[in-house]
Amino acid sequence: MTMDSMAEEANRIYTFTNTVVIAILVFAFSIMFTTKTDPFQTGEITDLSSGWTDTNGSVASFDKLGSGLNVFIREIDPETLDGRELCFRSKNVDLYVYQDGRKVYSYEPRIFRLFGKSYGLMYHCVDLDIKDTASTIRIEAENPYNDHKAYITFARLQESDRFMYDMLQKDMPNFLVSLLLLLLGIALTISSIAVRKRPSSRLELLAMGVFTLVVSCWTITETLVLQLITRNPAAVHFLGYISVMIMPLPALAFVTCITKRLEQMPVKIVIAVSLVNTLINMISTSAGWKDYHELLIITHLLILISLAMSVIYIVDSIIQRQMYEKAYITMGVACFFMFAGALADIVRYRLEANTTDTAMFTRFGLAAFMIIMGIYEVYSIMQYAHFEDEAQAMTRLAHTDSMTQMNNRTAYGEKTAALKKAETGSGCFVLLDINNLKTVNDVYGHEEGDKHIKKGAEIIKRSFGQYGECYRIGGDEFFVIVEEPASEDKVRRAGERMMELVAEYNMRDRHPVPLDIALGSAKYDCASGNVREAYHLADERMYEIKKAMKEAVKNG
Repeated sequence: MTMDSMAEEANRIYTFTNTVVIAILVFAFSIMFTTKTDPFQTGEITDLSSGWTDTNGSVASFDKLGSGLNVFIREIDPETLDGRELCFRSKNVDLYVYQDGRKVYSYEPRIFRLFGKSYGLMYHCVDLDIKDTASTIRIEAENPYNDHKAYITFARLQESDRFMYDMLQKDMPNFLVSLLLLLLGIALTISSIAVRKRPSSRLELLAMGVFTLVVSCWTITETLVLQLITRNPAAVHFLGYISVMIMPLPALAFVTCITKRLEQMPVKIVIAVSLVNTLINMISTSAGWKDYHELLIITHLLILISLAMSVIYIVDSIIQRQMYEKAYITMGVACFFMFAGALADIVRYRLEANTTDTAMFTRFGLAAFMIIMGIYEVYSIMQYAHFEDEAQAMTRLAHTDSMTQMNNRTAYGEKTAALKKAETGSGCFVLLDINNLKTVNDVYGHEEGDKHIKKGAEIIKRSFGQYGECYRIGGDEFFVIVEEPASEDKVRRAGERMMELVAEYNMRDRHPVPLDIALGSAKYDCASGNVREAYHLADERMYEIKKAMKEAVKNG
């Protein structure tokens, strides 16, 4: 079996194996998502979201809690209780549950002052005693704020395990979307470090990555998963507030990077005000004056201002034709989804009393934004890389001798000009010349002369290439720069190696005019400014050797 047939067979086996593995995974995932099994033996739920009264006997609702103490009372008969727990979800309230006047549960966490007055979202499962007669259940919920952004939801009698399962199942899709965006933000932020040759793309990727990190950190706190994992809802709540407060910074940074307006004064003002707002919020909350929730109107106003500025800059860039058509259309569509989602969530928060997920539209707006801009950025980087490769190829062609594939005279000129300007650096200049090339051209033709040049260049590269840069600077003239350390020792070893290779070639080829290469070298030191003198000294030494070699041939 030939090597090619073996490679083809290996490729077929590899393809077949990958196909089978993918098919098995697809089958397994399809079974997982299409087969419904209940991990719990019983799953009966008694809804307790209504039927409560206050201390005056009036109907009381969990949806809108007034400031201060809110009381909810109802009777539950033993058959309804049936060994299940009283389960519910709360936001921004301290809780006390009584059964027939006896306190059976309380949730009044000691919150670090920097985190604010309340813990945000949390779940509760209260174990109630089964009695022969109906039990009077009393829930006291204390709202620390003077608004209706505190509430109780999903109140029910249910097995606690099943309740937790239901809560996770409800929030897990949103959590996974936010987690994916968080990981994408981290990846973009890290990727920006690798984009070194194009500063504008580096800044765009960095701004996009940080923006994604900040928004995804906020959206992930609006699910209950982090609260369940960390068992520290107050810290999760604090992360959400901080993310919202600093959100205008990366948002404006990204848009102004794209539209080339990062240095404009309004941008600097909004960024500075956002930083001051974050600092004031933290100081005020820590001092116990007003906390993040009560100062949220200022944060929302700054977000709206940054959104408005972003829209203005994008529209102005489109009008001024400062971006390619594809660029501003792509960014306009992406930012529309992002801004529309953020605006919708701000309006929902202000108008709805018990918004259970205040980041719902922002989360999916960010997902759409990242998909669109991510594809565009990857496409732009690939295009840039393609053009950069073409430019590098053109540069190589402009600096490469077509016959010998060495650096040409243009490259030599640029290098020596740089050495003349340099303040540091030292080494050796080596000038080389192929003897008797005119004789070869005159007697055997230029084709043979070209073979002589190519072979000489090959030997010079094999001898000196490992020590320095090699240049062809004329028809039969070559130049090598060997830098310190031990440049003279390197030149000596390379020269000896060159003589050995020349002798081997002449012995093997038996050309009527043997290949002969003259060599002269001199030390240069940029600090002393002797680059020009070193070149001329190496040239003089090379011609002396060349003359001596010709005399030796003439004298037999």
